[in-house]
Amino acid sequence: MNRETLRAILKSQISYTYGINFNQLIDAIFFIIYKDKYISVKQKRDLGCDGIIESTKICLACYAPETFNKRKFKEKVNEDFEKYEKNYKPLGYKWRFMTNKELLGSMITYIKDKDVDNEIWGLNELINFILNLRPSARREVLLEAFQLSPELIEYDIIEEIIEEIMKLEENNSVQVLPKYELVDDIFEKIEINFTGEDIEIVKRKFKFEHVGYLEKSLKNFGDKYTNGLKFKILREYQILSDSLTFKEKLYELINKFSSKYPNDDDYKNKVELILLYLFEQCLIGEKSGQGGKYGTTRT
Repeated sequence: MNRETLRAILKSQISYTYGINFNQLIDAIFFIIYKDKYISVKQKRDLGCDGIIESTKICLACYAPETFNKRKFKEKVNEDFEKYEKNYKPLGYKWRFMTNKELLGSMITYIKDKDVDNEIWGLNELINFILNLRPSARREVLLEAFQLSPELIEYDIIEEIIEEIMKLEENNSVQVLPKYELVDDIFEKIEINFTGEDIEIVKRKFKFEHVGYLEKSLKNFGDKYTNGLKFKILREYQILSDSLTFKEKLYELINKFSSKYPNDDDYKNKVELILLYLFEQCLIGEKSGQGGKYGTTRT
């Protein structure tokens, strides 16, 4: 599954969520992200606000009709904004109008004409916000608020990592690349590169389902793209100091490839899975018959 597939799923779910159900969806999303810094406002006494993000001082007003009507849109905006101006603006809150429809230029203008600091989020703005969350938060939102399958979310994060690695500037300092071949027995190769308790730790990381998601993602990218990914990782590996052990080199690369989300453990764990999987296929490390050819020693 690629990012566009996930976007299409979210678009379908959000655009067909109406009325109070849309308010509840927004509550679920922002509760997950902001925790106790988000307050849901009861509908009968919303005072122009359906939810409050305390950490950023933003009031949310939700409007999700089945079909868009320009007159009703303006009526809803006028009603909610008037209440917001009276009850929340004096307290220093800004106002964000949220809808399940794709935005028209006239909708944006109407909101901004009320107050230049106002925001309006439509279908695409909400989707982009979700997709740009750090992976652990995105996973939680997709699982709990949208009830998507864990499988879809695994593909999304793995494919994002692969795409981020491929964006890295090419390092041409390494001219000769080793020939690699597919290795059937990954666990046997792990035992060559690791020692002691590290062997069992690494083996546990190769959970069947995670490797399955990874293999399917690589297949979706195609052989040419996957080979380019392998060679890019090989180049990055080869420029590291020969004084480092295989394990030290591995974690140098994990940190480099996790730079987009340096504090997200879920992202880092998947980067490690991708590197270990490709390393074992590419015969990187102290492999049988090759010794320390690539500047590695057993850890």
